[in-house]
Amino acid sequence: ARLFSRIATGNWDAVIVTHASFEKIPVSLSNRQKFIHSQVREIEQAIIEQKREERGTRLVKELEKVKRRLETKFKSLSAEQKKDHTLTFEELGIDMLLVDEAHKLQNLFYVTKMTRVAGLPQTASERAFDLFLKVQHIQAKNNGGGVVFATGTPISNTMAVRSNMQRYTQISGLRRNRLQHFDSWASTY
Repeated sequence: ARLFSRIATGNWDAVIVTHASFEKIPVSLSNRQKFIHSQVREIEQAIIEQKREERGTRLVKELEKVKRRLETKFKSLSAEQKKDHTLTFEELGIDMLLVDEAHKLQNLFYVTKMTRVAGLPQTASERAFDLFLKVQHIQAKNNGGGVVFATGTPISNTMAVRSNMQRYTQISGLRRNRLQHFDSWASTY
């Protein structure tokens, strides 16, 4: 808490914190709720589109499962006790983010109708979700910029990892081109 107070009140050129400490900086409840609401709306739209095309009932079922998980997560946010009660990420005044060892945060959630495809991870990490929210906040302040990922291992053996790295750093461009969902992004290859 003392470190976060010093970050918020000082005039620093750079502050270096470990991944573990960075995770303890909470994103405001309202921003987390807003993000989850927007994700639920995107998934609802995808369900409507899939039903309209009258194909992909397996994808509709998968999308509905993801929607239920997000709604459960939304409900649990108000009771969250995990993070230290301190200043929120938004209150710290951070205007740029450089993430070293970014490959450790590659398990960002995604939805796909592709099943039985070797190498597509089926897990998502809370750490990656937390970083995604923080990246979105920084990019909103910097017109899409302000985020640098550094890694010696940018892409392992999956397309999902490449997609996730691009979602972190270029989500507005992906949305502009309607490629923010994994399947639409993967169809370009």
